[in-house]
Amino acid sequence: GAVCASMIKAEKVDSTLCLRPLIDSYISYVMNREYRLSDGIFARTRPHFNTVWLDDMFMGIPPVALMGSLTGNNQYYSEAVSQVLGFADRMFVPEAGLFRHGWVEAMQFHPAFFWGRANGWALLTLCEVL
Repeated sequence: GAVCASMIKAEKVDSTLCLRPLIDSYISYVMNREYRLSDGIFARTRPHFNTVWLDDMFMGIPPVALMGSLTGNNQYYSEAVSQVLGFADRMFVPEAGLFRHGWVEAMQFHPAFFWGRANGWALLTLCEVL
């Protein structure tokens, strides 16, 4: 997804690069084949089944929002907003004002490890989407 976001930005600046076939392939994967939780939030099956990681927030959401600006299709904006809200619901810890690094669906208690790099992914995602 991060590579796709870079390609979208480049395509918007110079359409003679002819990146659209690659962009379309990447975004098709993100929108249609990326593993998700039952509510549609991007997730992983490893190292634990149905886990959410802040790294994936940055890797998956910005290209979706940027595709909205490239195509004018509001479907992409709606998906990006849904993803941001879903990640924040699971990952943001209001008492700390920070995002936890990972979330495992099967756990009752979700420990909050506040990694600087992971919070950087979240902040970069929010900047890109805005």
